[in-house]
Amino acid sequence: MPMDGKSLKDTIWTQYHPNSHLADHFESLEEYQQRKAEKLTNTTVSSSPWHPFTTRADFEFAELALKASLNQNEVEEFLALLCCCQDGSDSVTLRSYKHLRETWNDASQSLAAFQSENVPVQYEGQERSYNMKMRPLMDWIEDILKDPNLVHQFEWNA
Repeated sequence: MPMDGKSLKDTIWTQYHPNSHLADHFESLEEYQQRKAEKLTNTTVSSSPWHPFTTRADFEFAELALKASLNQNEVEEFLALLCCCQDGSDSVTLRSYKHLRETWNDASQSLAAFQSENVPVQYEGQERSYNMKMRPLMDWIEDILKDPNLVHQFEWNA
C-alpha cells in the first residue's frame, strides 16, 4: 500500500512495464503537479517550431499540400501562383469557399449548359440505354464566337 497505508485518494500511482525493472512510484497530486510545473518552466520553447522549414507559412503550405494529396506538378503550379501574388504581378481575390463556389457557378452560367439525353444502343440483341451528357454543337460554337480570345483561333475556310 502506498505512502504508509494512506488512502490512494489524490495520489498518482505510476506503474512501469515489468521489463523496465523500475519499482512502482507513488506521489501526492500536489507533488505531481509541482514536478510537472517545474518541468514546464525548465523547458525552452523553440522560436521556430516549424524548423527545418524557413518560415511558418512554408510549413503550413507543406502541411496543406500533404493534406490535399497534391502531386509534384500541382505543388509546382500552386507555388508559381503564390510567387506571382508575392511579386505583385497578380493577386487572388477569393476569400472563402462560398466565394469560390459562387464564382464557379457564375462561370458555368456564362457558357452553354450541358444537356442530358438517353441514347438507346443495340448490344448482343438487347437494347441498352445510356445517359449521355453533351453540349449542343451550335450553342458551343456561339460561345466561341462571343469570346474575343477564341474567335480568331477558328478556321473559317473549311
